[in-house]
Amino acid sequence: MLVPTLYGMRFTTEAVHDNSSHIVSCSSNRNTVQHLVTAFAEGDPLSASLYPLIQDVNRGGTPSKLAQLSKVAQHYRDHASSLKREDAQLQEDIMEMMVRLAQVRADIVEAENRLDLACNSMSPIRLLPSELLEVIFLDVVGGIDREEWAPAKSSPQTAISHVCGGWRRISLQLPHLWNRFLFDIGIPLHNSRHPRQNLLYLEQWVERSNPLPFSICLRTNTHFPHPSDGPYYDTILQSIADSASSRIELLRVHSDNPILLESTAWSRFVPAKCLELVGTRNIAGRITLPCHSFNQLPSLTSVHYDVSPASPFLFPVSFSSLTEIEVGESNEGVDAYALRYLLRCCPKLKRGRFFMATSGGRGGFILNGFVSANAVRDVNPNDSYSLEQLECLALNGHSLLTPNRASRIANSEVAEPRAPVERNDRE
Repeated sequence: MLVPTLYGMRFTTEAVHDNSSHIVSCSSNRNTVQHLVTAFAEGDPLSASLYPLIQDVNRGGTPSKLAQLSKVAQHYRDHASSLKREDAQLQEDIMEMMVRLAQVRADIVEAENRLDLACNSMSPIRLLPSELLEVIFLDVVGGIDREEWAPAKSSPQTAISHVCGGWRRISLQLPHLWNRFLFDIGIPLHNSRHPRQNLLYLEQWVERSNPLPFSICLRTNTHFPHPSDGPYYDTILQSIADSASSRIELLRVHSDNPILLESTAWSRFVPAKCLELVGTRNIAGRITLPCHSFNQLPSLTSVHYDVSPASPFLFPVSFSSLTEIEVGESNEGVDAYALRYLLRCCPKLKRGRFFMATSGGRGGFILNGFVSANAVRDVNPNDSYSLEQLECLALNGHSLLTPNRASRIANSEVAEPRAPVERNDRE
């Protein structure tokens, strides 16, 4: 038989085989206590006379028997009340013990946390001098590949600055840790928080890297662009320029989005000295006319193209001020005619690296489609020229670009003093 729960305790009764007694079980907090209840309880002298007295009353007992039974009932009534008061006191004591137990457990957690803090302060890594930690931090960030750009939230710089207060203090005092930033522009979405969060990160990194030159990589996810996206990209680029353009030295654009690449807001990045156009190989057919977005950056001295087709004429810049130019690998490459034209456009060139095409010239296509009329009048591919500052000219290509062909190209296009020619075959 199940008895109702009292004060969080559960009572059950179980009859014994002789039916003259039963077992009462009490469970609380997974602790069970069993008590055998018999007809004659030890320590209770009235229990021996209770059952005979009840039998006499049931047979029609005298008034004296009834008075005697009434006294026995009052005795057990008082005894039950006393036990209930004791039970209530015990419950109150239990609650106080539970509160104390919770407090003790909280104190244990707090003590262990302080113990861990003390142990960490005594650990070998915390005993390293600040100068050595600075060298380690700079080595970690400096060892990252030039082509790898990590988002601000998951960058090694952020991880280092979040280890402890001491590391954060040291890292924030090292401008070289914070002068490279990846800005994921994302796709245009209404009320998107992503660009605003990146702008906040950008402002922090620009401030921490002061007064060093700043490098920034702008990246977009591939999606189906729409002309209506133009104002969105213009606003983002203008905000980036307002935050960092005064110190930007390297501008890297990793996108095949023609709406972004044709934005007029690129002219805001005037101090940029190095331009890298990367990841734009899938843009063939999406831009049919030369994009002059980057032609208004007068400070450019270095350009890295990884575009097709007709690279680098798809995104012309002020070639006359370039000292370094690199044209990455593509299916078509740069033919000899385009190379001659480009070298004549870059009189200050010191270092050049080109992925050469194995087919014949495409001069008509280049001049008619991707070079302005003014540029054609200013530079005549048939005129002689001299690259007096040239230090290295590397011609890369497929295996069909033989050493003899590379030498003929270099010897016919570069006047004295002639630069060394590197050859890098691609099978």
